[in-house]
Amino acid sequence: MGAPQPVMSGPLSPAPPSGASESSSPPTSAGWTDSLALEYLEDEERFIIAFDVGNTGTSVTVAHLTWGSQPLSPSSSTLRTVLTYPFSSPSLTPNPSRTPSLVAYDRHDRARAFGAECLTPGARALALEEGWLFAKGWKEQVKPRGAAVPPTSGAAQLAQPAEGGNKLLKKLRAPLSSPRQWSTTPPTAAPLGGPPSASGDSCRPLSSARDSLRSLSSEGLLDAAGSQAEPTGTPTSASRAPDRGIDGGTGALADLGRGTTARLTKSKPTDKPSSLSSSPDPHQLYHGPRLRTIYADFLKWAVASARAWYAESTERGDETFVRCWDRARFVFAIPADWTGAEMESVRAAMEEARLLPAEYERGRLTFVKEPVAITFFAARHTKDSATWLEEGSSFAVLDAAEEGVSIIGYTVSSAAPRVKLRAYEAVTRVGAVLSAVSDLLAFRLTGTKFKVPLLLSHLLDEFRTKVLKRFAGAAQGPAEYRLRICPAGQGEKLEKAVDSGARIREGSLTLSSEDVESCFRPAVDAIVVRLSSILPRGNAKHVVLSGGFSESPYLVSRLRDAFSPSGVSLVIPDIPTHAAVSEGALAFFLSETLAPRQARHALGVQVAVDWATQWERGMHKREVFQGSGGRRLVQGKFGEIVACGTPLSRATTWRRTFNFRYRLAAQDPTFKATLWSYDPSIDDARDRWMVDVDGKPLAAYREVCEVRADLASLIGASEVHDAEGKAWVQLQVDLVVFVGEDSVEVAVEWEEKGKTVRGPASRLPQSAF
Repeated sequence: MGAPQPVMSGPLSPAPPSGASESSSPPTSAGWTDSLALEYLEDEERFIIAFDVGNTGTSVTVAHLTWGSQPLSPSSSTLRTVLTYPFSSPSLTPNPSRTPSLVAYDRHDRARAFGAECLTPGARALALEEGWLFAKGWKEQVKPRGAAVPPTSGAAQLAQPAEGGNKLLKKLRAPLSSPRQWSTTPPTAAPLGGPPSASGDSCRPLSSARDSLRSLSSEGLLDAAGSQAEPTGTPTSASRAPDRGIDGGTGALADLGRGTTARLTKSKPTDKPSSLSSSPDPHQLYHGPRLRTIYADFLKWAVASARAWYAESTERGDETFVRCWDRARFVFAIPADWTGAEMESVRAAMEEARLLPAEYERGRLTFVKEPVAITFFAARHTKDSATWLEEGSSFAVLDAAEEGVSIIGYTVSSAAPRVKLRAYEAVTRVGAVLSAVSDLLAFRLTGTKFKVPLLLSHLLDEFRTKVLKRFAGAAQGPAEYRLRICPAGQGEKLEKAVDSGARIREGSLTLSSEDVESCFRPAVDAIVVRLSSILPRGNAKHVVLSGGFSESPYLVSRLRDAFSPSGVSLVIPDIPTHAAVSEGALAFFLSETLAPRQARHALGVQVAVDWATQWERGMHKREVFQGSGGRRLVQGKFGEIVACGTPLSRATTWRRTFNFRYRLAAQDPTFKATLWSYDPSIDDARDRWMVDVDGKPLAAYREVCEVRADLASLIGASEVHDAEGKAWVQLQVDLVVFVGEDSVEVAVEWEEKGKTVRGPASRLPQSAF
């Protein structure tokens, strides 16, 4: 049977969604609901890696975008957080989705261990023997305490990081007393873009400072190759000749091995002079690695760890990682008060790590502010986001990290088509509980042989694990908490240590519930006071909680007691927030950069129009033929099925109905139809005629594919009519366009014996739509 020539009718509206899966997500604001249903319908694969490098822990989230994936859907597996890192274990890393932000350097500035490996007995032993420096808390050095926040008016304010600067200076003590140290810099202020600085030499994180750092930056995505950073044509790192290969010229992929890049072996003598000193004396003052180098080494290791996890947890994961590496994009979460200078430091570190080439295209590296990331994480994992993400509403984000707390107020300036936030109150930082605990422990151990950084650090780890997320108040829970002063197996004497003045017995230090509350109460009081100021200014009725300390029952109880009477609700995600920032940053990036795929060309078929009822000027010049029933028809009109600009979705099908007679004498039950694409940009007349008056095809129309279907069973099930001795049946079929597994497809569909039957589909090339 040849292609039918039905009388042209107006374009049919898209059919109701057939087979569309209903979203299992809770009702939300219109803009966020649209984002949840967003489908990636592009031929090119994309691989995106998001970092949250915190003061104490780091998380990495990845997304592999392929045709038809819904990366923001709560049930989607496209967006995944790395769950295991090298040397991860419950004893070293209680939160498996986070790894400690630690790098161990030897006296030649070589990175020897990363993450949880730095906490292993083997690493500790080598650190004591060789005088290693354990770099941590370096995030605070990027924007030191008290640094001025300049206005963000453009790239002209940025300066090249000094090659000799950005050093983390630390005077190493005797190896046996301090194998793990907080890396700090000299107490000197630096101009914008110069070496970062910090005041004092503290063994606690700088985030405990009770000061306010105000952000003057706009909210949203900050492209590293945009106005917030130097042009990509002026790389900060030394120029490198681009080598061609699967790594896009970075040369980094070969370095991204599975596991750590450094071996825990004794350092061998080298003929190459050290950049610091040839003397291994651990008492000597030495400069240590540059801040940018620490970031570069750690980020490269984090990507290697993500690759190893993805290869082990995903079918053909390593093959996918390698295939997409040269086009991989990176998202970096940053504090709300960071400006162009701080972003430039990270960008330079990415180049030094060779994760990006010296001159990379716009869009490869993007920064997302941490409070925005937390907001989008909460929107994905809360049941009542419709109430606090309404347009015009306000809320506060309380990022209660273990090492410091930041608070910022937001107003939802737009809810659709995308959620847009505007900060109505600048970010404020308040003290952390662990700072008070550190002071309490140091005071308790004063005058004892146990007041050494190694034991204090372990006691803080014990407090994190046993107390921080369990303490609910002095009147609730246990009356005492016992903290081991050293890891198991680290020494028989310490495991049986006794000091009545410090309340140490059998190797454990005892804190009463009153002691614990004396640390919790001032920190939570400061949070309540700050929120009491921020919430009324924006008429905010919600507080979004995130961070490790947000899981504290004491904090949650105090906040509810303080603000519930005034109608303020707490927004607590349904899942743990260990990776809230990295996952939220990636979710926000996707919601901002991905848009519904729209048909670039119209799709349709060639049809005939009725001379009598659909006559147009100039039709008399075209060939007229006689159709069924004696009607006079003119062939060559474009019958649109999918309009140009129509959003494509798996939940929608587009169809056009064909009614025609089939004579049984034809003995060819095959239905044939040709699908055409129409580009309105090159059609001057735009009268939808596919051919000129001489029957020649016009340039705006191109043949896409032919679709066929065997209608023998439909013909056999249809009622046979007889006219003038000729038997025939009346048939009705639909030409259906839909989004398939890997492309847009077209097929013939019909009803037979009460069931819908669909013939074989033809795949459309990407250029056709």
